[in-house]
Amino acid sequence: MKSNVVTLVAAIIATGGSAAYGASETITMNAIDANGVGKEIGTVILSDTQAGLQITPQLVGLPPGDHGFHAHVNPNCGPGPGPNGQPAAGMAAGGHYDPVATRATCQC
Repeated sequence: MKSNVVTLVAAIIATGGSAAYGASETITMNAIDANGVGKEIGTVILSDTQAGLQITPQLVGLPPGDHGFHAHVNPNCGPGPGPNGQPAAGMAAGGHYDPVATRATCQC
């Protein structure tokens, strides 16, 4: 039993105590407009860390200024009907992702 505990402690020390963390996913990001999905503009890396989700954008070609993001219900960035019935960028994504129905709004 003692050797199992020593082995477990050694494994935790060797991995920095973060064996349950470390998963990551790289997502390709594309520009969108009313015609659909456009050119690739970089990636966003989602990493599981001990402190929680870490989001690391690596994007190029964005206009100067502040930028933000939010998630939508559907994984589809294609065009869809806009408020005036004309095709609008990203409308196929559906509403904002809100799994606990907070109904939080954003000015986006």
